[in-house]
Amino acid sequence: MELHITQARESDAATVENLLQLYVYDYTDFMDWDVEADGRYNLPDLDGQLFAPGRSVFLLHAEGALAGFAIIDQPPDPPADHDTDMREFFVMRRFRRKGVGAWFARELFGRFPGRWRVEQLPKNVAAIAFWRKVIGQYTGGAFREMVNPHGINVQYFDNRRG
Repeated sequence: MELHITQARESDAATVENLLQLYVYDYTDFMDWDVEADGRYNLPDLDGQLFAPGRSVFLLHAEGALAGFAIIDQPPDPPADHDTDMREFFVMRRFRRKGVGAWFARELFGRFPGRWRVEQLPKNVAAIAFWRKVIGQYTGGAFREMVNPHGINVQYFDNRRG
């Protein structure tokens, strides 16, 4: 399968925002989120912040079709336990369970050597299983997993060489 990644630009904001709507819709499988009166999900934490400093947005393409997106944060003043955060990660259902998401994640990890954090909501058992497998394979099992004080499942790993 032909796969490639492009870094999104501000001119791609509408495309990313549309994909975010599908991403949030997927969350309704395990979260009680409703659409607003206009039929769209409210995304207050990303409103106007898609291209904030320290944030990189990527679009995934598979077989020439738009297949997903990822948002990676590298805050200027990172916390002590990580400097790179997989903020959001989405692969369209059509491309799931075909190795596309694993490839996308590994490619993104390789672009950002550092101390990573990847989080999943506790009810999103498919995401937890996906990230455990992908990160486990990527690191040869050299990662740490915990549940943070907010009940969020988190994996940490360091892919800096040397």
